[in-house]
Parts: sequence; structure tokens; C-alpha cells
Amino acid sequence: CPSDQVDQVWHLHLTYTRSYWDTLCRDTLGRPLHHEATRGGEAERRKHDDIYRRTLASYQRFFGEHPPADIWPPAEIRFGEHLHFRRVNTARNWVVPRPRWLTQGLLVRGIRGRRIVDGNSARATLAGTALVSPNRWIVWAASMLPLVAITLNPFDMPGPMFLVFYAVLYLCALVGGLAIRGMTASESPNPRKGGLSAYEVACLAHDERVAVSAAICRLTHDGLLKIVSQEKKLLGITTSATHRFAADASLPKDAEPIEAAIYRRAEEAGESGVAFAELQSAGRPEAADLVARLRKDGLLRDDDLDNGRMAACGLMLCVLGIGIVKLILGLTRGKPIVFLVIGCAIALVTALSLAKQRRRTVAGDRLLKSYKSETRPKLLASHADRLGGQQVAMSVAVFGAAALAGTSLAPVQAAWKENMSHGFGSSDGGCGGGCGSGCGGGCGGGCGGCGGCGGG
Repeated sequence: CPSDQVDQVWHLHLTYTRSYWDTLCRDTLGRPLHHEATRGGEAERRKHDDIYRRTLASYQRFFGEHPPADIWPPAEIRFGEHLHFRRVNTARNWVVPRPRWLTQGLLVRGIRGRRIVDGNSARATLAGTALVSPNRWIVWAASMLPLVAITLNPFDMPGPMFLVFYAVLYLCALVGGLAIRGMTASESPNPRKGGLSAYEVACLAHDERVAVSAAICRLTHDGLLKIVSQEKKLLGITTSATHRFAADASLPKDAEPIEAAIYRRAEEAGESGVAFAELQSAGRPEAADLVARLRKDGLLRDDDLDNGRMAACGLMLCVLGIGIVKLILGLTRGKPIVFLVIGCAIALVTALSLAKQRRRTVAGDRLLKSYKSETRPKLLASHADRLGGQQVAMSVAVFGAAALAGTSLAPVQAAWKENMSHGFGSSDGGCGGGCGSGCGGGCGGGCGGCGGCGGG
């Protein structure tokens, strides 16, 4: 059973009858290859679905690799989306494409979260089609909401009736927007043997800078880096102090790449030491690799998934636009508009909330919550000075610089704060170091008209 792409080529080839029957069938195949139409019905659909799947398996056995998805797509697409191709007379009809975020951005990516990856292969088999269908209808209904609202001619409604209409419209847009965002936020993680390292947890909870800071803390705690303090005094009184870092002991061979990058930079600086900001810069490339790995594992969101939040925001902005038009009409007619102003303000705040970027997926939030619950008792029950290097790094990864308060690593916390005060910090990384609280980790808070082939 051919794919739709192969079937279209077959149709074209059939029109060149001499080439088809003489060159292809007689000379190349050595046998006739007939084209038969499907008889329709559920039994035929199941039969061709089974034949197509066996064709894909035969391709893999014969060529030793998975068939290319752009020519031989999975059966769910072959007997789903690809059955909707139609001949259209463009002289009589306009062909208007659906928005890419609707057909490809959301629906395909919504399914992508349910892919089953076969080993290290790039091929992914789509599954869970029945689970996607309800979301598809929600998205379609939500995308039609502004059009339906306009057809009701709301601008001629009396004030009280319009307020009721506007409230219902807002609630429908809110449900649709949350559904759209949820489709792109529910990526399932690709399973990985073992848990996350402390530095991966830091990237998950905050960003790359906190991961590098956690590595600096561990190296200092384990005696691989030493702190070189320089004080400025006025009349015998210390007015300011700066903290630099120098290599002290030899780096173990099993050190993490991010630790090795930081240590090498400190070693190059010699006894004079290097500033905290320079160590941050040295470790950032390795931390960026950790972020990429978290994205691959489905714990951090891909940038291309932002279409979902923009679509949800756009839906709510349509509601806001209807309210603003009615608001202007109310002003020109001298009508009271206080409640409508409040409604528009609520719609604006909701639109901004829907547009807010979310770093983590649902799976990432769930995993981070488990690390917080595991780390918090250790942090509270045991003083940081008595924790091992790995535990110190994990505490910093989850709670930020606040985990260092009152410990022998307080100079590292001071250097961290100094680094942030010079503009090198980040909003995520500063939560815990800047506020000094113990909650630094909460920042992120038929076959298309063709029946197949048969031998003659």
C-alpha cells in the first residue's frame, strides 16, 4: 500500500502508459503492476492500514533504515490528515490556508509530546491520536470564537446584555487559551537513566548562571578553589571587600565538564585569582549544553513551542478588542462604562498572563518539585558546613545563594551578590541571593481513492 506522496507519483506515471507498461513493468519489474480502487468501508480502511504498516516494516528490513517521514509518513498521518486532499477549481474558489500555528504549530506539536522514540533513531512513531482529537476540537472552536462573537452584532446590544455577553466571551476565550497553552506544555520527557546532576537541576530551577555558581560553590567547598579576599580600608576601618578565586588543589579526573572549565580559568589566573564574573563566563558554554540536554529530555520548553502562548494571547486580545470598540461607542453615546473598563482591564491582564513565557514543561515542574522536597529537609536538618560537595551544589541549585547564608561559604555568597550588583546576575539567579530568603528555588515558579497495488 503506497503513501499518498507515492500514490500521486504513481497516478502521474500511469498517464505515460508506454513508459509505465513497457519501461517500468516489463523491463524493470518484469511483471505488471495494476492500480486498483478501494471499495470503501471500515473493513477496507483497516485492511489498507495493516498493509501500509507492513509496507513500512518491509522498507526498514530491505534498506536497513527507517523510511523518510516526508515520503512515507506514519500510518496515523497517512490515513488521517493525508486523506483530506481535494481537487479544487481555483477559478471559482479561493484557497485560504489555515494558520500554521493551528495546523502545524499546535496540533503536530501536541502530538509530538506523545511520540515514542525508538532507541537513538530520529524516527518517531505518532501515538495517542484519540487523545489529540478533543484538543483539536477545542483549538478549532477557540479560533472561531472571535468570528462567532462578531456575527452576533454585540455592538448594538444594550449595556447590561453586552456585559453578560462579554463575561461569557471572556470565559470561553480563557478556557480556549488555557487549552492551547496546555497542548504545547504537556511534552512527555524522554526517559534517561539516572537522575539529574546538581547543575542540571540549577538550570531547570533557574538558569545557566546559577548552575555555574553552584559549581563554584562546590569547588570552593571541596578545597579545589580558594578565596583571595582584598579589603579596602579608610582610617583603619574596612569600607569594602572584593573576593577573587584561585586554584588550590588538583582537579579530580572525574570532575564535571562545567567544573573543569571553571577550574582551568582559575588556574590560568595564578595566585592573584580571578573575579566571580570571569568564572561565570568560563562555565557558561558548559551550562548551555546542560540546558540543551534538558530541552531534549522534554523538561525545558523549546523556543518553537512559543506559538501556543502567542495564539492564546491573541485569542484574549480579540476579546479585549471587542470590549474597546464597545467602550469607544459608549463614550460617544454618553453611556456609563465603569464595568466595561474593569472588564477590559481584566482581559488585558489575562492576555499578558497567557503571553508570559514558561521555561519548564509540566514534566519539568513536576521533577523540580520532587528535587525541592528531597533537598529541603537536608538543608534544614544539617548545617551546610557538614554537607558534602554534591549536597552543597544541590542546595545551591535548588535554593540559590540563600543556601550559603551563615556558612563558611558566605564569601562566595558575597562575591555572588557583588557580581549581581554589577549587572552580571539574572532575575532567576538572584532570587535567593538577592532577597536572602530560603525560597530561591521558587523563581520559575479508503486510501485516498487508491486501494493499493496488486500483481497481475
